[in-house]
Amino acid sequence: MTSTNDIRRGFLDYFGSQGHQIVPSAPLVPQNDPTLMFVNAGMVPFKNVFTGLESRPYTTATFDCHLMISPADPYLEAFAKAGCDRITVHAEAGVHLHRSLQTIRHLGKKVGVTLNPATPLSILENVLDDIDLILIMSVNPGFGGQKFIPAMADKIRNAKSLIGDRPIELEVDGGVSTETAGLIIASGANVLVAGSAIFKGESVDAYKQTIGDLRAAAERGRVGSN
Repeated sequence: MTSTNDIRRGFLDYFGSQGHQIVPSAPLVPQNDPTLMFVNAGMVPFKNVFTGLESRPYTTATFDCHLMISPADPYLEAFAKAGCDRITVHAEAGVHLHRSLQTIRHLGKKVGVTLNPATPLSILENVLDDIDLILIMSVNPGFGGQKFIPAMADKIRNAKSLIGDRPIELEVDGGVSTETAGLIIASGANVLVAGSAIFKGESVDAYKQTIGDLRAAAERGRVGSN
């Protein structure tokens, strides 16, 4: 029988070697193992999140930490020390967004801001030059397996326009699948977060196949938008 660590190592070896921008947002292994790759804090107990960060020695792949917690500030240093490479906070997670972003930067990590479906892009106007990533939630956070909210395609396009020529990544999380990846990329995103779509299977081969399908769908969207 394949062990948890075998699955973890095999998937991380594959993931780290691809350099792709499809970020897995779910347990790396069957649901009874709390290990995470994309650290989606807020959907699992914190003790499970830090167990997940024990995967850090297995890979050089980017650890993308989306803090779905409020307040976020008291936990920023802990996540930075645990091995996260970029830390993203919700715009509403604290009183002073700019201060939160400065803290992440001073910790030596890349800085991101997350926008829920109802959060306007205007909240970013005065911090655009302080961030490396905008994360558009295309579902309402709380649980996996939700459907992509169609209106978010326009929000992604508007976010891309707002970014202009700044070196800011545009990431989308929620309802990302082979059916929606092309639309999301064509709308302007360059990073996709996929959870349920990837982790239907329970083997490295299944993960590879799904990621390959997502990459192909994303590439069709990129080509079609040119």
